[in-house]
Amino acid sequence: MSGSMTPAPEFSEPFCFPMLLADIGGTNLRLAVLEGPQAQPEFLPVRRCADYDGLESAVSDILTDSSRPKVQSAMLALAGPVDGVTFRITNSSWTIDPAALRRAFDLREVMVVNDFEADALALPGLAPEDLQVIGDGQPVPDTARLILGPGTGLGAAGLVRTCCGWCPVAGEAGHMSLGPIGEEELALWPHIEVPDGRLSVENVLSGSGVMRLYRAFASLNGVDPVLETPEAVTAAADAGDELASQTLTRFAIILGRIAGDLALVYLARGGVYLAGGVVGSLERWLTSGAFRAAFEAKGPHRAIMSRIPTQIVKHPFPGLVGMAAFARTPSAFALDCDRRRWRA
Repeated sequence: MSGSMTPAPEFSEPFCFPMLLADIGGTNLRLAVLEGPQAQPEFLPVRRCADYDGLESAVSDILTDSSRPKVQSAMLALAGPVDGVTFRITNSSWTIDPAALRRAFDLREVMVVNDFEADALALPGLAPEDLQVIGDGQPVPDTARLILGPGTGLGAAGLVRTCCGWCPVAGEAGHMSLGPIGEEELALWPHIEVPDGRLSVENVLSGSGVMRLYRAFASLNGVDPVLETPEAVTAAADAGDELASQTLTRFAIILGRIAGDLALVYLARGGVYLAGGVVGSLERWLTSGAFRAAFEAKGPHRAIMSRIPTQIVKHPFPGLVGMAAFARTPSAFALDCDRRRWRA
């Protein structure tokens, strides 16, 4: 057996620029243009997916803009599994066809990643001002990290350090089953609407999940629910409404519990990061202590959990930042691009 090491594989060839970056969620489309490998992404106004028939109509003005250098490639972060040749966006009517997008706009290539995979790619490069610390704990360098967050659904991905660089590990954690813990949840659970006969994590930890919890608390307390949107629930809770406050406190507890469960899966000593469209409006409730207490409540592993830091990602476009980081220096990441790149 030779004492020399096998060379690390090249996971990705250099990309073509300028590149369109598109983070496609169930509700919003976040966009940027990356002019070159030394450039910073130019963030564009957020667009609502419901305003367009599909991705091609939503980005046609950018890809045909004669006032800027022609976009040569695109990287797409998709809410859902990236396995196949076309992709249905979870919690959306959009279907993404990378080959058709490439042909329609004469692009040299199109690449796809999972949306939280893109978020995970951003973690090594986030600055302290991009983060809001929750509780104690210090990150251990070069150890696994985890990012998760509620939005239209709930996404999650790990980031693991390997000999070939940082490797994002995407999953579908939002579709895990969710059960009650403790007397309060045992009393609440029969009042939660259960779609399709099974309660999943994202049925509760999402924008629609906020409303599902709110209606459940109303039913439990024998009152009529009067609030109709997550924004209304947050505003009412901030104003002291008891029912809304119960809702967001329980939301924070359940999010802390699931974040802690996933942190144990990855043993994420490098930190747990919260992102997603719902998190930004719930900072007060996530930093009040209930989230962190539920995160650490892992029986014999409480001491381990107490040392894992938790943070809110305050940067508005982590997925775009992550894709830009990968596009600029693909050799820094162990991301297998096989069956992910459509080329001319």
